[in-house]
Parts: sequence; structure tokens; C-alpha cells
Amino acid sequence: VPGKPTSVVTAALGRDSIQVFIQHPVRDGGQPITSYVIEWSDNNLFGNAGSLDVPVSSMFIFDTSTPTVVFELKSPAAQLIPGTKYFVRASAISSIGQGLPTCAIHILMVFGRNYF
Repeated sequence: VPGKPTSVVTAALGRDSIQVFIQHPVRDGGQPITSYVIEWSDNNLFGNAGSLDVPVSSMFIFDTSTPTVVFELKSPAAQLIPGTKYFVRASAISSIGQGLPTCAIHILMVFGRNYF
């Protein structure tokens, strides 16, 4: 299975969306990464987490040298609430299976500003 993504960085784009930058894992497990599971929750245990399985083909390639892909997590599907602190993590998927998620990072959604 693939390793953990090398890094995950978030940026609040507005009241209801988070941009998620994911750097591919160092180890892909011998098969290409086909998608990422992006999870978000208002607690770091992810007990009530929302999640999306996002195909790499639908993500914007931000930096081919790293390589880094970008996805915009947007309400209403994500049901993000302004003023709420969210934890975000990602894991890679290939035809072999799903790797472990990254450590959770947090972001506070406040009118388009980031508060890490």
C-alpha cells in the first residue's frame, strides 16, 4: 500500500471552502496513486469525520517537481461552518489499497482567513 502523503497543507478560501495541498507519498507501494481520501472533523479523533475519495485525475497539479496536487473542499457538500476549527488529514489510495493518513493539521474557518 502507499505510504503517508509527504505533507498536507490547508488554506481557507472563504467562509465555506478549504484548499487542500497534498504532496505525494515517497513510497507508492509499487502502483500509481489513483486517489486520496480527504477527511475533516471538528475534533482530532475524527469520530464524526466527513470524508471524500478524490481521484487524482480530478485534482489540479500544483507542482510537478514535488509532486503536489490541490483539491478545494467546498460547502454545501463539506458542510463547513465559519468560525469552526477543523482538523484535516489525507491518505493515498492505489490498486493495492489505502495507506495510513497523515497527522491531522488544523485550520480555523473565519471569513477567508487562515488561523493555524
